[in-house]
Amino acid sequence: MTTKLVLLVAVWHFKDLVGASLDLVLAPCDIQDSFQLWNGSVLSHPGAISPVKSAFSELCFAVEADSTSSTLGGGPIGLTEAACGKQGVHPDDGTNFVLRDNGQLHMIGDGRCLDAGGGYGAFFGLWDCHPPGSQDYLHQRFVVKASGLLESMSSPGFCIAATTMELPRLQIRPGSIISAGGSSGGDMAIQFHVAFSASVSAVCGHDAQPYHCAVQRFAADNLVPATPESGTPHCSGCPPNMTLIYDHCKNHPEWVDVGQLPDYPRRIGGAIDDVANLSDTYVYLSRSECETYKGGAEVNTQAMYAMMTTLPDKQILYRDQCAPGRGSIDVDEECLGHVLGPGSKAANKTGSVLQPPAVSGKRNNSRAFRQAAFLDDFNLGF
Repeated sequence: MTTKLVLLVAVWHFKDLVGASLDLVLAPCDIQDSFQLWNGSVLSHPGAISPVKSAFSELCFAVEADSTSSTLGGGPIGLTEAACGKQGVHPDDGTNFVLRDNGQLHMIGDGRCLDAGGGYGAFFGLWDCHPPGSQDYLHQRFVVKASGLLESMSSPGFCIAATTMELPRLQIRPGSIISAGGSSGGDMAIQFHVAFSASVSAVCGHDAQPYHCAVQRFAADNLVPATPESGTPHCSGCPPNMTLIYDHCKNHPEWVDVGQLPDYPRRIGGAIDDVANLSDTYVYLSRSECETYKGGAEVNTQAMYAMMTTLPDKQILYRDQCAPGRGSIDVDEECLGHVLGPGSKAANKTGSVLQPPAVSGKRNNSRAFRQAAFLDDFNLGF
């Protein structure tokens, strides 16, 4: 099961760094920016083994010790003070690097190389060292400048920089917000869209089930005893000590009473925004998980929205990429064209005209940010 994440576009800046956690990103090379200057014998002496140290502080490259992420196999690479004091003490302790002739920064003892987050450089991590000829080879190669800049070979003009990865206050235009996601991310995109319908103008839900469906009991459901390990720990409408099987809406869409789907959001009152806001919303749904699930959940989601929109045939677009003879399409591009195009709620509220797709994206528009501040539990949702 794959999950797409939507990155918020933001302008990053530095505030008070006392006690802050610093991470690495790619930023336009700027010799005047002390957060882009690095030193250490590993960078100045061929074959030397040492930490990579920031020129502005006593901080060095290291895998974040408290990381719960394995996005790049070894968690994100950040800056820690402890790493700087380990030069020559334990060369294989996960803080020392050697610079290969090809420009790869190889972590001693770990066997992997510093990787610019798939080339975009919104974050850095460790990944298996790619061989020449690999499409990701350049993402791990850097040019050491005499100034102390570390320039990416895959993104000329962009250098490794330190950042707090804080989410800044955003200048959001009313009416311009949409939610988007795939698989479990698609489920959350639907949840967000319905719950905050006064602010969210549209949704792109790929392989997404209906709002509240995962915990809603239907007459045809097969109930199971509830235990502390239940895949569905909460059930709306279940008798005491009973619950639903995991993912019943996706594994058994035929059990879902479609006519019942709008009832919960309509009667819950002030817990979510008034669903009347959905009357003019725009919805794009697609199915592409042809083996994980049998299909049908997306059609149920379409039916739910059809009962809450004014002109469903116009406002809702559904693509089944698992249908016989159906070729692959760019659902992201098509979705944006539908939910932001002429006549859409977003276009009407913002007065903006949707521009044709750019030949290439702006690297500066990709920003990672720390989500820990918004989580009560790191196991939430997993």
